[in-house]
Amino acid sequence: MFDEDLIENFGHKYAGLVVLEQLADELDFKTPKPIWSPGFSLWKQILERKGDELREYVNANIARKELSDITQQMRIDGRGDKIDEMYGEEVRSIKKRLKRIDEDVTTLPKDLDALCARQIAELPGDEITLRSSMSCEDHKDNIFAGQFSSVWVYRDDFCWDTPVSYFIHENLHVLIDAKMGVDDVEMNFIAQPGVTFETGGVVFSKLPGTDITLIEVSDKGPRMVTMGDAADVIDIQNNEIVYVSGRKSKYSWRTPRKDFPGSPKFNINGEDVCIDQDQAKEVARISNALESKLGFPVNVEFGYSEGTLYLLQVRPTPSFNDKIEPITTDPLIKSYFTLSPGRAIGRIIELPGHWNTTAILRQFEERFPGEDYFVTGRTLDFTEQFSRISEAHPHVKGILRTGADGSRVGHDSINLRQSGILFLAFHGRPNELDSLLNNGFNFEDHQVKFSYPVIGYSDGYRGGIYSVE
Repeated sequence: MFDEDLIENFGHKYAGLVVLEQLADELDFKTPKPIWSPGFSLWKQILERKGDELREYVNANIARKELSDITQQMRIDGRGDKIDEMYGEEVRSIKKRLKRIDEDVTTLPKDLDALCARQIAELPGDEITLRSSMSCEDHKDNIFAGQFSSVWVYRDDFCWDTPVSYFIHENLHVLIDAKMGVDDVEMNFIAQPGVTFETGGVVFSKLPGTDITLIEVSDKGPRMVTMGDAADVIDIQNNEIVYVSGRKSKYSWRTPRKDFPGSPKFNINGEDVCIDQDQAKEVARISNALESKLGFPVNVEFGYSEGTLYLLQVRPTPSFNDKIEPITTDPLIKSYFTLSPGRAIGRIIELPGHWNTTAILRQFEERFPGEDYFVTGRTLDFTEQFSRISEAHPHVKGILRTGADGSRVGHDSINLRQSGILFLAFHGRPNELDSLLNNGFNFEDHQVKFSYPVIGYSDGYRGGIYSVE
């Protein structure tokens, strides 16, 4: 039912929304409609008109970011007094480059912006959302979790007359953070009427290799997207809830802000979660019905507004191939938010957040020369520190995230850099990881724990950790 031409020109998300519109009445759910998208051709037109200016803007900002990373590390290492001597001229050169660039470089050509604004203005309601649908996350074989920014716009906002320029500006900075160039991606968006949801998330009709339906629920009362904060995890098998984890309900930062009250809380099997039992089963039932209709496992974004179920996206869940086929069929740990696809065998080492991470890993590598391994740790800044770790230690094949401290992870940035690193997150299951870390060695005043060899795999979306037979 997915139209290949729509996927080619508009992306999987748009083609999936067309499918959902066709099935909504039959399966008893709603979708926010109508929808409009300019397709990937808009970005080609923008580059034809302003490509050189945009390249200079992005490349100069990437150079500034890279230099900032270097100088920040020098300060951490106690070499801040050497920064001007070593990099002062380069810093001043980049500042001059950025000063020469017109501040309006990130705005669309006026005729293109006006054309898009007219189409968007025809959508009903006082609020709209521009949902990202970029070529590297939503085109042909690329089916990844949302890596770019979607934007929410009100008719009385300052950016209502230039909503697409606002969208482009926001996502150019995603490119800069990921150190990608403007030619590495074709930007696109889908405009829809805004709907405010009390709760929502994503459901997987079947986890690869299992008959389990997985639901991840956001804790922030999402609007059109789950904002990357899947707080609660629910597994359903044969219409029965077999696992529940209210992952973030224990952390104080979850307290709703005055202007963003958060989702209502329900209790399922003793866990406080953001969806009630009947809603969870309804979402599972409809996702399984979609799988039957389409003929393959699907992942579906959903939201509840005043008790009504809306489906916001349906895409195929990537299946395993020979490269990442697991050796066993019973995972030790089911893990979610995996991104870069691949498979590796190695031990897991838990970094204690010690400042001398490199020395710890060197000692570990001396114990197991030539072996690949995964790193985990509850106190690391994964977005920055892990990037440096993986560059300095080529045997690091993956990052494992427990979610035990409630902090966010820069998984999008890791994947956008195309690092080839497996990224696995054990949502709500830190105890299972702890049970694997049954070996250790002393480093200064810290106990460094590590596991026996395991298999880490990712199909590009979800993955797991398996024992080695």
